[in-house]
Amino acid sequence: SAQNRMLRRRAHAFGQRHINAPRAQHPDHGRGLWCRGIATECPTCHSGLEMHQIRAEKVLGKKTNVKILYFTQLLGMALGLSARKVGVNENFSESRDLLKAKGLG
Repeated sequence: SAQNRMLRRRAHAFGQRHINAPRAQHPDHGRGLWCRGIATECPTCHSGLEMHQIRAEKVLGKKTNVKILYFTQLLGMALGLSARKVGVNENFSESRDLLKAKGLG
């Protein structure tokens, strides 16, 4: 379909040739692969991923529950800074439970 071709082009543009477009459209795709979170380095990507989750939750009527963090937030916590100090509390996706489970919260 046209939508699948569009998704494949986008995936290819980001160097992710292994993405299966029809499966990637499914809301549980990431959870089925044990995806707990996504680390980004780009503010546009970060806000885009968070906003798409908001829209997906409205459309699907259920919580997507994938945590979105900046790579620099994870790096700061790995170096000993608190989650609050690196601004995790300002992210839309609630990630404190994941961070605590991984010993970073």
